[in-house]
Amino acid sequence: MRSARLVALVLTAALALPGLVSLSPAQAVAKPHRQFVYAKIVRLPNGTLSFRAQVQNYPHGYIALMKKNCLTCDWYRDRLRRTTAYGRIFLTVGAPPSGRWYWRYRTPETPTHALTYSSTWYTFRH
Repeated sequence: MRSARLVALVLTAALALPGLVSLSPAQAVAKPHRQFVYAKIVRLPNGTLSFRAQVQNYPHGYIALMKKNCLTCDWYRDRLRRTTAYGRIFLTVGAPPSGRWYWRYRTPETPTHALTYSSTWYTFRH
């Protein structure tokens, strides 16, 4: 009788333990990041600077222009816009009188994709 209870206890523990240590769905599978085809700052013929990027498979999606005023400063959202039908975005950026400003794009987290950042660029004056 005692051995039957011991066998039942071991079987119950063996069946219940894997359920206790299983991962939640959020922990088990990580969301993919969006892919930036390119992100670059170009100087236009009129002298202004344009930060251009394209996000693969992200037509008319929201994208935020992030800025920080120094290397150790915090990032903040400068502007929020939508991409074109081809996933492209073009925004003008400036340069400080001295020092550097840092720029990057951010796509929001969605049910299917993780929060994603473009490469970081900086502007300055000579």
